[in-house]
Amino acid sequence: MTGGRIRLVVGLAVAATALVLLLRGIDGPALWQAASHLSAGGLLLAAGLLAAGYALRVLRWWWMLAAFDRRLRLRDCVTPYVASIALNNVLPLRAGDAVRAFGFRQRLGLPAATVLGSVVLERLLDLALLLALFFAGAWAAPAGTLPAGLARGAGVVAAAALVLLVLLPVLGPPVARRLGRQGGPAPAAGVGLLRQGAARLLDSFALLRSPGRALVLLPLTLAVWACEGAVFATIAADLASHTPPWAAWFAMATGTLATLLPGTPGYVGTFDWFASLGLAAFGAPREVAVAFALAAHAVLWAPVTAAGLALLAWQGGASALRSDRHATAP
Repeated sequence: MTGGRIRLVVGLAVAATALVLLLRGIDGPALWQAASHLSAGGLLLAAGLLAAGYALRVLRWWWMLAAFDRRLRLRDCVTPYVASIALNNVLPLRAGDAVRAFGFRQRLGLPAATVLGSVVLERLLDLALLLALFFAGAWAAPAGTLPAGLARGAGVVAAAALVLLVLLPVLGPPVARRLGRQGGPAPAAGVGLLRQGAARLLDSFALLRSPGRALVLLPLTLAVWACEGAVFATIAADLASHTPPWAAWFAMATGTLATLLPGTPGYVGTFDWFASLGLAAFGAPREVAVAFALAAHAVLWAPVTAAGLALLAWQGGASALRSDRHATAP
């Protein structure tokens, strides 16, 4: 069995386990009663906040890439970004991230390794902020309301993220320059391409060494997650108005961090169970917490998936991606 198939099987097993934990012992009528409190106005507001958050995500990504090519236009980043998220929602193994890096090279006019580096940096910035929200929420949650292993696992992830955020901007560019220097006999073509790609990937982390770039990226990251947190808070206002205001933000952190686990496309089960744990930690009844998690998941999944697939189809679908594959060097 190949590595990809093993990851797929493990992901399905994890998702199935999470779904069992989510739905075990749930009172169906009580769940339906809780979900019935969703309002059309609340859903529309949540969708609008989601759209604002994705506009900021695209802006942030463009700001990263524009450091490597000032001619890059903001509108050129819309389809690659939104389509990649949509593909992550429907394809296994985060295939959308690979498509963003390798499938839109002609549109972006940048090497795949540079684009991939921007995706990694984007993930690290998001992870750092989500971990900060998680630990703030875990500190505020009543004792004994969270599984003991949850904080320990988050601590390990936080330590790894901190190391990467510190080391990659410091060590990445010097290593990239060393890889880029051709000393001695010329390497084989494949080795040369690999070295070139690794150098470009590592060099992309120099973005955080620039105070001007960092002073824009960090507030943009805060704004992105302020919009997404407001999506959760809007849904909680309909379903769990008795919980403290920060409960929905903690649920966002627990649910989103759970997407790091192996799972299915769209993070079915894993997101939902951990998001419900986050809200339940602040006193939400189990059925209310599950209804909240499922509603938040639907709002996050459906509009972006529909928009991304529509943009991809409008640009020519898979044929457009195939035409981009050999547009630029890696």
